[in-house]
Amino acid sequence: MYRHLYLDPGFLPMRVLIMTAMYPTPENPAFGSFIRTQVESLRRAGVDVEVLILRGRSRKWNYLKGIFQLRRHLARGSIDLVHAHYGLVGMIARTQWKVPVVVTYHGDDLLGTVNKRGKKTLPSTLIVAAGRILARCVDAAIVQSQEMAHKLESGAHRYKVAD
Repeated sequence: MYRHLYLDPGFLPMRVLIMTAMYPTPENPAFGSFIRTQVESLRRAGVDVEVLILRGRSRKWNYLKGIFQLRRHLARGSIDLVHAHYGLVGMIARTQWKVPVVVTYHGDDLLGTVNKRGKKTLPSTLIVAAGRILARCVDAAIVQSQEMAHKLESGAHRYKVAD
């Protein structure tokens, strides 16, 4: 069903590095399955996709480690675009200015996380603020709803509501 994007055999396909902290595993096959579906769809369309999964025992250290992993990926090959899923991963992606960065926000990274008392948590408030700033520093932002788009309208000028 997908047409290949590159019909000229001498033309090199676009190389995209997808960064995420969620990706299916044998133990948890549903975890981030929508990202795997995107990767598979892009590959069928002729895009050369690499996936960098920020994974490990300590979630906090995964992001710091991700900066160095990203640098290694960029030094190894000719990546044309970095597509980060979730705001925190987008912050890691934007630690470099060598290639364009697209961030897909998925929910609480722009809307916040509500605690049992119905209030947004302090860490969540900080993450939302950082995500809004990030949207002004990346090449494009993708959101999942109009509500999320409105969170970016005061600062970001390049966003797309996912279909």
